[in-house]
This record gives sequence, C-alpha cells and structure tokens, in this order.
Amino acid sequence: MARLVGLDIGSTTIKVVEIENSGNSHHLITAGLSATPPRGLLSEATFDQVAMAEAIKKTFADARIASKSVNIALPESMVYTRVVEMPVLSEKELASAIRWEAEQYIPLPLSDAVLDYQIMDKPTKTPGSKMEVFLVAAPNSLVGKFQKIAQLAGIDLVSIETEALALVRSIMENNNPNAPVTLLVNMSAETTSLCIAKGTSVILTYVIPSGSKAFTRALSADLGIDQMQAEEYKKTYGLKKEVLSGKVGSTFKPILDNILSELKRTVSFYQSKNQDMDPIRRVILVGGTAKMPGLAVYIAEELGIETQIGDPWQKVSGAERLQSLPYDPILFAQAVGLALKPL
Repeated sequence: MARLVGLDIGSTTIKVVEIENSGNSHHLITAGLSATPPRGLLSEATFDQVAMAEAIKKTFADARIASKSVNIALPESMVYTRVVEMPVLSEKELASAIRWEAEQYIPLPLSDAVLDYQIMDKPTKTPGSKMEVFLVAAPNSLVGKFQKIAQLAGIDLVSIETEALALVRSIMENNNPNAPVTLLVNMSAETTSLCIAKGTSVILTYVIPSGSKAFTRALSADLGIDQMQAEEYKKTYGLKKEVLSGKVGSTFKPILDNILSELKRTVSFYQSKNQDMDPIRRVILVGGTAKMPGLAVYIAEELGIETQIGDPWQKVSGAERLQSLPYDPILFAQAVGLALKPL
C-alpha cells in the first residue's frame, strides 16, 4: 500500500487530500482546505513564496496529513498543452522525436521550458496508423517556483503534472471503451478550464479567462452588497427566476453567455477536427461554481448536451465523512486526481 497526497494550490484556496492506494482500491485518509496567501503563485518574491510554504505546512498540520509524498498540478493557464498525432513509435523513438514535434506547437524556446508527454492512445502498429500524445511544456521559472515552495514546506514532490490530467483521473471512467466523449468544465475562481476527454484520454484543453469571481464581483456591484454577501447569494439563488425578481440570474447572464460562447466554440472546433470520432455526449461540471442553482440545466439547454455535476470521490472509499465538513467535497476534484496518480 502507498499513501500519496494530492496538493492543489488554487488562487483562493489550498486543497490537500491523502489517499491510501492499493491496486484498484483507494481509501481516504484525510483532507483539508485553507486560504491561499493573497499574492499566491503570481508573485516571484521570496517573501511570498515563504508565505505560501507556511500556508501549505499549516494545511497539512490542520488536516493531520502524515505522508510527505506529494503530487502537484501546474495551473492550466500557466502551461502549454497540445494533443499531437505521431506515427506509432517505441518509447525510445518517441523520446528522440518529441522535442522536434514540440518545437512546432510550443510558443516558447524549449531551452526555457520543462517538456513532458504522455501517450493517450497507441494503436497496433500498422501502415498509416497514428498514436496520440499529450504534450506539456512549462516555463522553467514556474517549475522552479513550485520546487522551491515544496522544499520550504518540507514536502517531497513525487510528480508535477497538469490540472487536466488530474481532473480526468478523478472524474472519468477507467478503461471503459464505451465511455462517452465528455467536456469537463472546471469553474475555478479566476478561470474556467475546459478539457475534452474520452475515458482517461485527453483530446483537447482550453482555458477561458473568466471564473467564479466574475459572478461575485458583478453581483456585488449591481446589488450594492459586499462580496461576501454576493458570494452567498450566488451559491443560494444562482439562476433562480423566482428569487429577487430574477435579479441574481439576470446579473450573471452576460458573464455566463460569454463562457457559453467559448464552450460552443470549443465543441464546434472538436467536431470539425474530429469528424471520424464520436460527438461530445456529456458535459461534467466541477469547481466551486459547479453547483450554482440552475447552472447545469442552463448549460444543458444552451448546448443541447446532457450536463451533470461531477463526483471526484467516486473511486475513493471513506469519503462520505467529508459531508460533515464546512466545505464542498467537489472542490477537491484536482487534489483527488493527483492523489490517485499511480506511482
């Protein structure tokens, strides 16, 4: 058995999950959440990195996390990702060819980046067959910042990956050839990350620079209330038309329609580029805004695609006790996926 910790550093909260993994069995040991220091990961100052490390230490201590073996995810908005098609190659051949392939797609000198890849689909080697490879490039400065913060926090980084891979691991079905092509929508505080996946294979990723804080700010300004109260209105009333004469929903509609236009554009792009594949048949919402009243129904009606709220704990036993904690278990979608990563 191996205990792993998934550490998700968001712009507003730090989430940690410790899971005991044994084959296909996964058991929750503990989980915790705390506020991210004000300047978060945006700062390059040593002072702020020390503050982040101290916040991580406190989160670990409060949650009584014992393991120091940690998987962490880089923010999707700060890395470059691409799913590329390549001839079916051996691992050795792929390792030699991947840098040349990356130069075509990554808008960053490879000398300034950490490059990684993961094979998503590798068919039998036949004439004309192609393999799909998920390509990731992260600036050296970003990876170095995470490594420094981890060192200051006294934790051991087992791996660093992208948020999309972590989400797919916690939300999507394992080894199910009949799994529908799914659009994962992760509505975090500052951004909305999109990931199209089939099973545990990533097909496409995209980031919209608008998240849940945009709803809160708009409501605070329109109703003349403070942001804390606006946040409660958002969670309680959402898009309900019968509350406050529908003012909450009408305030949200321009922001939501901007996000929806990007969702529609992403769906259209996927379908135009993948005409030989199944269409997107499911949308799954995760993140702090996923459960906003009326949101799933509104998206389903606008896209014409079945929409549901994700369950990041579906593969983990013992998670039912989280229901008594003062935060929503859906917030841990990325942290769970990180803690589930095979060694």
